[in-house]
Amino acid sequence: MALVTKGTAYLFGINGTVSDTKVQNFTDNQSFNNSTAVLDESGNEVSRRYDDVRQEISCELIIASGYSIPAVGTNFTFNAVVYEITGVGKVESNTEHRKVTITALKSEYITY
Repeated sequence: MALVTKGTAYLFGINGTVSDTKVQNFTDNQSFNNSTAVLDESGNEVSRRYDDVRQEISCELIIASGYSIPAVGTNFTFNAVVYEITGVGKVESNTEHRKVTITALKSEYITY
């Protein structure tokens, strides 16, 4: 049976792929790496400055036989964005598929 939508259509699923895997989860958190505030004489915050957007991701993959697990410190591309890998975790079980979780980082002023 084809997909049926009633009411408002909301975005569903994961927006991106990785060759020789199936992406199960993708998490993207962004924050500022460089932030500061100005306080007045009474200690009240009167100004803030933010710079250097830092993007941290986590991507859980079910791997196919042709997939080469990347090393920490190498680049990882997801949805046409390049990140540097900061962690690789593997899970194997006798009742599930093999899974790899990649954590990676992208900083605004670093060229990958």
